[in-house]
Amino acid sequence: MSYLKTVAIENSSGMIRRVYDAATARAGEVAEIIQVMSLDAKSAQASMNLYTNLMKTKNALSPEQRELIATVVSNANECYYCTMSHARDYAQENGNKKLAEQVAYDYRKAALDPASKALCDYAVKLTLAPHKVNDEDLAKLKQSGFNDEMMVVIVQITSYFNYLSRVANALGVDPEVWMMDEPEDWFKRKAKDLAKGL
Repeated sequence: MSYLKTVAIENSSGMIRRVYDAATARAGEVAEIIQVMSLDAKSAQASMNLYTNLMKTKNALSPEQRELIATVVSNANECYYCTMSHARDYAQENGNKKLAEQVAYDYRKAALDPASKALCDYAVKLTLAPHKVNDEDLAKLKQSGFNDEMMVVIVQITSYFNYLSRVANALGVDPEVWMMDEPEDWFKRKAKDLAKGL
């Protein structure tokens, strides 16, 4: 249950109505994460614009790579809503529901290729120990096949989902009806030591 009031879709008007309409056109629904931001329509619009640019517009990363970052960063932030949302999108992009479920709980135990594992390691380090990130971490990404343009996008997506996870957790976003497991079950099963060794 959202901790604050929101603008109901049926009562929306002006800018937030345009945000809702754009979300419906893009995804067929207005996600709960958008609704919890509805009292600040300008920021909701800006957030959705950045989301669309990073996640739904062609860039240096594949859609699968983008959703992988979104999932592991959300997991590292202990954000049930964003983890479940993007694990579903990750499964849709790679056609492997089992792998997506593994990533939603602990990417380190998932059957990821070495480049994807390196991508996750970097995104988690930037999330949990940003003060320790340096050029050596980018060099490791480069050794895994990521070029400079890709790394700029990696950093931006990681940063965006740190922001979005905090919005979801702070405002009490409601789970979508299709989300697997109860939040309590996910918290019990998810990785607990992602910061170890960073």
